[in-house]
Amino acid sequence: MGRKGWIILLTFITVSVIGGNFYKAHEKKVEEKNRIAQIKAEYNAVVALKKEVAGIKSIKFNKAHYNSMVNGYNMDIDIYSTPIDQNIESSTSTYFNHTSTYFNYNDKYQTVGHFSMQIGFDVDKGVTKGKVEVTYTNGKKTSI
Repeated sequence: MGRKGWIILLTFITVSVIGGNFYKAHEKKVEEKNRIAQIKAEYNAVVALKKEVAGIKSIKFNKAHYNSMVNGYNMDIDIYSTPIDQNIESSTSTYFNHTSTYFNYNDKYQTVGHFSMQIGFDVDKGVTKGKVEVTYTNGKKTSI
């Protein structure tokens, strides 16, 4: 291979390495942006859940991923609560003590839909007025 061939090969390798580094930096920015958007959606989902379900004490997000077909997030969470009437055992109460829930949250319209609860748990429709302890998918905890 002549001098021109080596120059073309080295130029191609240099451009590939620089382009790859730019691509990696861009992917990190996109990933960070998506992670921030997911945490924001999780926060908004808690606010929407507080408006629809009464008696929530805490929520732990297990999974949350964007679903382009519903233009929102599919979320898998654990909801914890205590019965409003402490004299009633949670197994016979209409208020739940702990349940795993899978639902869709539409970020554009800020609505919660398509609840899928464990059998045997009944959700009390209403508004949660107190603070709710939240554990996000990244492990951070806060009160809303």
